[in-house]
This record gives sequence, C-alpha cells and structure tokens, in this order.
Amino acid sequence: LMVLLTLAMTGSLTSALSTDLTGLIVGRGIQGVAGALLPLCIGLVREYFPAPRVPKAIGWLTAIATFSAMLGILVGGALADTVGWRSTFWLGAAHAVVSLVCAVTLLPPSRAFGFQGRFDWLGGVLFAPAIAALLLAVEFWKRAGHTDLRFVGYGLAGATLLFVWIRRELRHPTPMLDVRQLGTRQLGLTMVLMGLFGLGSAQLMLMVLLIGQQPAWTGIGIGLTAAAAAWLKVPSGLVGFVGSPWSGHVAARSGARRAAILGSAVTCVGWVIFALWHDSVAQLVTASVVCTLGGSALYAAMPNLIVEVAPPERTAEFNGMSHVFRTLGTAVGTQIVTMLLATATAVAPDGAVTKHPAPSAFMLAFVAINGMVAAMLLVALLLPRRAAAQRATSPDALSAPAR
Repeated sequence: LMVLLTLAMTGSLTSALSTDLTGLIVGRGIQGVAGALLPLCIGLVREYFPAPRVPKAIGWLTAIATFSAMLGILVGGALADTVGWRSTFWLGAAHAVVSLVCAVTLLPPSRAFGFQGRFDWLGGVLFAPAIAALLLAVEFWKRAGHTDLRFVGYGLAGATLLFVWIRRELRHPTPMLDVRQLGTRQLGLTMVLMGLFGLGSAQLMLMVLLIGQQPAWTGIGIGLTAAAAAWLKVPSGLVGFVGSPWSGHVAARSGARRAAILGSAVTCVGWVIFALWHDSVAQLVTASVVCTLGGSALYAAMPNLIVEVAPPERTAEFNGMSHVFRTLGTAVGTQIVTMLLATATAVAPDGAVTKHPAPSAFMLAFVAINGMVAAMLLVALLLPRRAAAQRATSPDALSAPAR
C-alpha cells in the first residue's frame, strides 16, 4: 500500500512538472500503477475485519471508490478550466501524500502469510506486456479495422505472451497468480461476469453522453452542451453510493450470489428502460440511475464472490485479475458500440450527410448491450449457491488442482 501510494504521488509530480507530452505520459503511466489500490484494499479488508463484517465493508469500500472517481472527474474538470491542467496533478500528488500519512499512522501492521518458495518474478513480468499488447490491439482495431497490421501484430504478440504466461503459471510451484483456482466454478464465473460487466454495463456513460449531446433533429438526442451533459453523471454517481452498500448487506445476509443476481436483474431492467425511453433529460437520468443502481450492486458483489472462495493470501491478486477482465471487456465493448454506431448516420434537415449516428445505429448498440447484460444475469444464476461456495473454501478444495 505504501509503495502504491508513493508511486501515485511520484506519477502526479512527474506529470505536473513535465514540459512536454512525453513527460506527461510517463507520469500518467506511473500513476496507473495506483489502479491496484482497490484490489489491495479489498485484501486488507479481509485481513483486518471480522468475517461477518467483510461483505458490508467491501460494499462501502466500492461505494466510496466509485463516488470518489465521479467527484475527481468533476473537481479535475473545474480545476483544468479555471486554474490550469497542471493543478489537477498537484492536487493528485497532495491527495497521495495525505493518503500515505493516513496509511502509515492509522492502519495496523499487516499480517504476513509466511510465503515460502521462489518468488515468481518472471510471471509478473510476462503478464503486464501481454495485457498491454492486447489493449493496444483493441485500440488499433478501433482506429483502422481488423485488417490493420498493427492490430494483427499486437493481437498475436499479446495472445502468445498470455499463452506462455499461463503455461508457466500452471507449472510454477509458487505462481504469481494461481491460475488453477480460476478453474473453480465460482472464481471462473466471477471473472466471466466481470468481463461481461465491462462489455455491457460499463458502456453506460458513453451512451448517456452521446445521446445527451446529440442534436435533437437527428431523431435521437437532446442537444445538451458537453458541460451540461457531464452533470448527467451526478445522479447516477449518488445512486451508486447506495447500490454498493446495499449489495454488501445482501451478501452478508444471503451470500454474494444473491447480490450478484439482484444487481444483474436491476441492470437488465435499467437497460431496457434506457433502450425504450431516452428522449428527455428526465428519461436519461431515470435510465442511468436504474442502470447504476444495478451495476454498482453487481460491481460490489464480485469482490465478495472472490472473498467467499479465495485463500486469504490470494484475495488481492484475484481481485486484481478481475479488474483486468473488466478493463479488457470495457475496451472491447467500447469498440463494439463504436462500430455499431457507425453503421448508419443521420441526415441533416437540408439533406446533408452528417457524422451523427442515426437512431437505427443506436438501436443496434442498445440490442448488443442488452444482450451482454442478459448474459450477465445468466452467468450470475449459474454461480454456486452459498453452501457450495463455502465448501470450496475448505483446505482440501483449495489445494486440489482444478479439473
């Protein structure tokens, strides 16, 4: 935790003091390491809290993280417009310093799990470039299409590195990530669930902002300015602060499976509402609020699904892996939505062809996203019930190889 906060501070200072784009990108890259803070904090919650309080604590943790992210966007945008873009990085550095001081002075010492064996450095080194190559492949797919040589090259390189990494982790006595455990039903389905979340539910703000800013004469859109459309995020962000603790409460009483099912079901309802009614600010806010209520509940349920079955010393790493699945799903989902929106363009009142997506293109995107969130509900229903999940945490089950 101390290392991650120090890197977050270093990255912010590097960007704030940069004199060119290269320095800014390097700083942002260092800052990106702090993305591991939430999975690590989930592991610390499991370590510090009594078992009955862990689900609720995780719910509140994800709620605070989601709300803080929304607040950071609003504050950062206001600072960039009034003071200058460097001020956002100075604020980030100050925030990291305060967090570091709080961590040093307030958190009790972390318990060591008695790690034995060789540390899997190569496993950690191979995984990062594999995922980076796959994300670059998605980016070039978005820019130039599937025939672009950069898409093919990065895609093949990423897939090859990932294959080599998986083979190595399966054979290593103390792997960086115990991929065998991903073969267990609950952990494997949780990763699939997180990927589907990225593919479908994570596209909410993209669709809300596009429809909010699109001119009304196109047949779908409200015609808000970019600044006004940004405020559409606020109601859903506030509701997310309710959905995550609710999910934790349900998980504590009835298991994370039920919380995941309820979150997926509410998300499905929200996206149906969004597909049918999106012609006013009130309708956009209503749809985004329902979608966010379900999405935040589901998002908070997934760490609890992992905590129910993962060994304590592996909690943070499996939560980190779930975030990788979400990131990949979000990247691919954004590309799919963008491609669908490009299938038809609106015609201006004077007959000129525009770059605005036509209503039919938006409907295709809605159909695809509704399919993804329906698949989320199906996967949630396939999760093992609480008794089965608890049996999976027995020492014999956790030490047995996946079949």
